[in-house]
Amino acid sequence: MVSPYTLGIAISVIDKFQHIIEEAKIVVGNPVLISNKPSGSAELANLVSEAFGHGGGNPRAVIIKNHGVVAVGSNIDQARAVVEALEGWAKILTVSKIFGGPKYVLDNST
Repeated sequence: MVSPYTLGIAISVIDKFQHIIEEAKIVVGNPVLISNKPSGSAELANLVSEAFGHGGGNPRAVIIKNHGVVAVGSNIDQARAVVEALEGWAKILTVSKIFGGPKYVLDNST
């Protein structure tokens, strides 16, 4: 599954996804951004593995800049829901940036 909005944000000057919608905060959590390495390489596999292992708070998604998204769930449907919620979040954040950026973000207590 290609996630153009997610990748667009990942490779832009934005260094993180701001929590702006409750669904994504619950379903996605805090995605981890990592740099790209050659496709199919052990180096890329190790980076993804480390991101899931050391991302803090058991990340459900790792975004590989210029490459794609790796998501986890207890089954394929949950993993797909993570990717879809992340892409929806990225679309809303992109539109928000066009209109001057989000004026309301969720805090950590929500």
